[in-house]
Amino acid sequence: TVVAQAPVLEEVIVSATRRDASIQEVPYNISALTGDALSENGIANAADLFRVTAGVNFVELGPRSGVNNSNLIIRGINAEDTARVSGPMSTAPVVSTYINETPVFVNLRLKDIDRVEILRGPQGTLYGSGSLGGSVRYLYNKPDFSEFAGEVSGGISQTKNGDDINYETDVMLNVPLGDSFALRFNGGYQENAGYIDQPQRYVRRADGSPELDNGSTDPFDDSANFFAGQPVYESVDGVNDMETTSARLAATWAPSDRFEANLNYHYQEDDSGGNPMNSYALYGDDSLKNAALIEEPFEREVDVLALDVDFDMGFASFTASASTYQSEGNGSKDLTGFYEQFSFWESYYGTSPRPLVEDKSSFDDQGDVFEARLVSQGDNTLDWVLGVFYMEQDTDLEVRQFYYGYDDYANACFIETDFQFGGAPCGFGTLFGFEDFNGPVPIVKDEAYLVLQENTFTDRAVFGELTWNITDKWQVTGGIRYYDQDFETSQVGGLEFVPDAVESRALETSDSDSLFKFNTAYQLSDETNVYAVWSEGFRRGGANGLPNTAFGFPLNPKAFLYEPDTTENIEIGIKGTLAGTYQYTLAYYDVAWDNMQANLSCTGLGLLCVVNVGEATSQGIEAELNGYVTDNIDVAFAYTYNDSELDSLSSTLQDFIADGTVFAEVEEGSQLPGATRSSWYMAANYHQQLSTGSELVYSLNGSYRGSAESSLDVYSVKLDSFWLWN
Repeated sequence: TVVAQAPVLEEVIVSATRRDASIQEVPYNISALTGDALSENGIANAADLFRVTAGVNFVELGPRSGVNNSNLIIRGINAEDTARVSGPMSTAPVVSTYINETPVFVNLRLKDIDRVEILRGPQGTLYGSGSLGGSVRYLYNKPDFSEFAGEVSGGISQTKNGDDINYETDVMLNVPLGDSFALRFNGGYQENAGYIDQPQRYVRRADGSPELDNGSTDPFDDSANFFAGQPVYESVDGVNDMETTSARLAATWAPSDRFEANLNYHYQEDDSGGNPMNSYALYGDDSLKNAALIEEPFEREVDVLALDVDFDMGFASFTASASTYQSEGNGSKDLTGFYEQFSFWESYYGTSPRPLVEDKSSFDDQGDVFEARLVSQGDNTLDWVLGVFYMEQDTDLEVRQFYYGYDDYANACFIETDFQFGGAPCGFGTLFGFEDFNGPVPIVKDEAYLVLQENTFTDRAVFGELTWNITDKWQVTGGIRYYDQDFETSQVGGLEFVPDAVESRALETSDSDSLFKFNTAYQLSDETNVYAVWSEGFRRGGANGLPNTAFGFPLNPKAFLYEPDTTENIEIGIKGTLAGTYQYTLAYYDVAWDNMQANLSCTGLGLLCVVNVGEATSQGIEAELNGYVTDNIDVAFAYTYNDSELDSLSSTLQDFIADGTVFAEVEEGSQLPGATRSSWYMAANYHQQLSTGSELVYSLNGSYRGSAESSLDVYSVKLDSFWLWN
């Protein structure tokens, strides 16, 4: 009699603690998905990945996702408007993300991945700034010395209302060049058709201004027609099409069993034709139509070059990583409706029949990073990690807003109304043609507002963790990170139509402090592990690009700089296996967020600025279960309950509200934006073994996201709950 054996759970090895360990041994809540699991479940990008992960939300905006900041929300830790697209932000992310050892965010295509590790809760001691809610590590496959290998894959799809076919293709090539050196290349291209239509978009002239229905182009000799001309519209379908090109080249050299060097170069370019936004109020909930008056393109390019070296010293392993990266992008968006809401709109800008305000924003984020670690090896009573970290980040942010056609319209209007200045219909006109400069910047025709900001952030840190293995079953770990940071900024900004309203400034700030972590774990049995964690996370401060005055009134001097914010987490959990075929994790967490940073609207101009708004809390439960029902069927379930809210307002925010610095209403008790009360994930895979030796996998999965608020202020929109099936 032959007795069938139950399938054996795959042991997933992770390096989140900076030493290789089974995921069941890590004393906090961590998820890891291997490359095979990503492929089987149809996970090809960040949106797919975080839909299947308990306690993680991700605002999916295609190539615009995150811009220069991630849209990741772990354990409800988020203060940003979920609908913000294209515009760069000066804040660091609340979740740190790593491409191998390099801390940088980009909405990567997940191809040729070894595994992804999602670390929940503050990870400040090992992962530094930006790990308020957790950390995510993308670990790519290394070159393989054993065999020449290649892979080609592709897919096609059709989107509802899409005006074309979506398709993607990828290729991987592994080339061993001897017993100790190998190369690996993977590249891909993805093109998605647009499904958002713009039924009323301006036809524009070469100078950016709207084409007129009477054909007039001369505001002086043909002032009557130019003054009275109406805009010409066009209808454009599928404006939010997108293209992504990605490539990675890796080289590995391992001349001995004790030494290995890995050189990696990543490249990704994203292009998007328009915003994936629906104008519900004008066209209806399911219209898939956008009321923007102009084209709103966005493009981004990311380059990452990294060298990682590992050396086995016997008593410890030495790892050093040096990397450099650049992430740059630019985009346009229609701000006409935003400007028209200003109380001073008609007084300053008149009542032109073809208003058009375009925001042109760009960012250039460059960084050099170095980290070195010593990690003890062997079965010791005391295990330890020691490390140093250095990062220099240079970020250039540029915002330019143009009221295209206004200067010519105002000139024609002045002629036709016998030089009627201010109010309807002409407004006050511009300084173009009368002055060469406004403050330190040259006057550009129709440029109404600008912010130019150059930031330099330097982070130096030493860190360490010490684990005392009290018994074979009980361990206690303590961790510390000391950091010393400097931040410098130079800025130019203001209203260019207003005399002497553009000003410059230079600011600098520094911060040094220590972060701590404590955790303990006890192995109740070979199948069950319980743990408790207390940990801290932090995020650097920075500066706001704001004018010194608004409408003649000086700004509160505290508005130009914002302070770091911190999180403190208490977590209790249990993890283990059931009947040898199921793995489970159950965790409770309580996170206190102090001095919370949030991007709000400041001054009567509605300018984006970062404010330390107050204190928030987030509590919840995370549960995961996965395993085999039969030899051929594996299943997975995940559930998260989260309760997060803004508990109190800071004295700084209250001062800003009182003196008009903040042009937003924020109330205590507000639910943090993007944080859902409940989220579910469930999946089943059936593996069919074919006679050829190949395997066919059938996969079904579904995810649920509860309702959420769109922003922190009182104008937040309730986002409905939804199921998504795959």
